[in-house]
Amino acid sequence: MKTASKPTKFYFISIATLILLALNIYATKALVIFGSPILFAFALLLEVVLLGVFIYSLVRSLTTPESIIKSLFVSILGGLASNDYVKKLSKSKSPLLTWAKCRLRKNSPYGLPLTLTLLMATIFLVNFLSVLITVSSKGSLSHVDTRVLNLMPSIRTPAQTAFFRVVTALANTETAILLMVATAAVLWQRHQRFLAGLVIVVAGGEEVVTYIIKHLVMRMRPDRVLSLFKEGGFSFPSGHSVWATVLFGLLAYFIYKSYTSTRARLLTVGLYVLTVFLVALSRIYMGVHYPSDVW
Repeated sequence: MKTASKPTKFYFISIATLILLALNIYATKALVIFGSPILFAFALLLEVVLLGVFIYSLVRSLTTPESIIKSLFVSILGGLASNDYVKKLSKSKSPLLTWAKCRLRKNSPYGLPLTLTLLMATIFLVNFLSVLITVSSKGSLSHVDTRVLNLMPSIRTPAQTAFFRVVTALANTETAILLMVATAAVLWQRHQRFLAGLVIVVAGGEEVVTYIIKHLVMRMRPDRVLSLFKEGGFSFPSGHSVWATVLFGLLAYFIYKSYTSTRARLLTVGLYVLTVFLVALSRIYMGVHYPSDVW
């Protein structure tokens, strides 16, 4: 019995994902009416995942356009490589050109991988600064924050509250310190002392940066009437969300590198993203942070 070719398989996956995406969008709208924040949040997260799967499978199913684009790209690169001016430029000893070549090397960790990492970090930094400016200037985002927090008391249920109490405890100070020490100890025992020190330095640096930003912005916590418990200190940014992002991120990276299986790596990344998402959501649900604090 013949099995379906890869393009055909991805074609069917694209159709199935598109159907699930449409059903999920409908469910998301319905959940707004039902007023369940955890189900609504999961539906939004699932929507993003399904959209990513749909785009990936669609690209993989379009083998002919992909082959044409690759062929054109290779032809363009071949034409450029044979150009006299490009040849002369490639042999140049200019410091700037040498530096640019080093940044684009695929086989060097200080080449293309570092360049792409810095590019991604810059994008996230710009996004953070835009939120910081909006929060500091009390822009339109502040009105959205207030509306969301005012909605929380009316949609809380005992089961959801118990669940989010456990989730928010995953990134409290005690858990974070325990996780940091345990990770550093395991790495030290495995003679990876640089990584063990890196965990401590990154965790300490994160705490210092968060403390400084909190005291520079000095954003007050949401009204005590809206929260389930009293939380001290300033509101922006959320320490729990930063702890979860940084420490769980380091841990996920170490686990990711220890596996060669694609399935195991995808599972690690998926669990990491889901955990950070739930921790951030728990801070809003508990009424101790605004949405922009965790974003």
